[in-house]
Amino acid sequence: MNKNYFFLIILIFFSFEVNSIEKKIFIKKTENEHIITNVDIDNEINFITTLNPNLANVDKKKIYKYAENNLVNEKIKISELSKFYEINNSEVLSTEIIMRFARKLEINDLEEFKEYLKKNNINFKEFLDKIYIEHLWNSLIYKKYINQVKIDEEDIKKKLLVELESQSQKQSYFLHEIIYSVTNENEIEIKKNEIINSIKKIGFENTASLLSASESSKFNGELGWIEENQLSKSIKNEIKNIKIGEYTNPIKIRDGYIILYLKNKKSEKKNFDIDEIVKKQIAFERNRKLNEFSRQYFKKIAINQQIE
Repeated sequence: MNKNYFFLIILIFFSFEVNSIEKKIFIKKTENEHIITNVDIDNEINFITTLNPNLANVDKKKIYKYAENNLVNEKIKISELSKFYEINNSEVLSTEIIMRFARKLEINDLEEFKEYLKKNNINFKEFLDKIYIEHLWNSLIYKKYINQVKIDEEDIKKKLLVELESQSQKQSYFLHEIIYSVTNENEIEIKKNEIINSIKKIGFENTASLLSASESSKFNGELGWIEENQLSKSIKNEIKNIKIGEYTNPIKIRDGYIILYLKNKKSEKKNFDIDEIVKKQIAFERNRKLNEFSRQYFKKIAINQQIE
């Protein structure tokens, strides 16, 4: 696995006073000191909301705390990373890593992304520097722990094969419906019997045209072909218990009851790229375990630091 594609955002939260003018992080072992001011926090808020516009409407105190925590975590990581790497070398970041952020904003052109950042008062070099910290952190975690990540590829493949086998057949049903409602419990059996008797006399489709409350009554209650995965669990279970030409018992729905008529059904074979699915699942498991190591390592180094 290419370590450049192992991209994590790790956030570990601490408690601070929101109203303070500045924060000091004292690194015991290295005697380094970092100061976080309210201006830094305001800039971080702008950075966060520019890359995640959906956070713009979050409560101000929450986004302030979120930004503050991000900066504290970043400073802690920088202090640790400086032991292993040259920090000021963000130009080496690949376009692919940069464009991951752009594509989240539905931007597919690098120059357009740069312009977007500029409009939001974010210098592109500063953007690179910030994501480079995460890139280096991921590289560090990868180097330290990749040999401890054990993945049983055969077990994953076996489990996926069983799961995919159950999904290999796409079942579809051609359905008609009758929907009806009642005003009180006394009417439930009366209405049901009225509809069932009508079906026996003139057929389901004609009954749907006459008695169904659904818009589909204009088309004899026809719903057309419906894939099994589009049906609710309760309806799916009822459909599986009937044969072509039969109809279900009344099924409770939000606005009343529905009776479904199975006019036809068909199965289609789904084709899966097993190797590709297995590959993605293995990558997911590897990243999940590396993520766990990352949290543990961060927690360990954070203990050696004081927040003032």
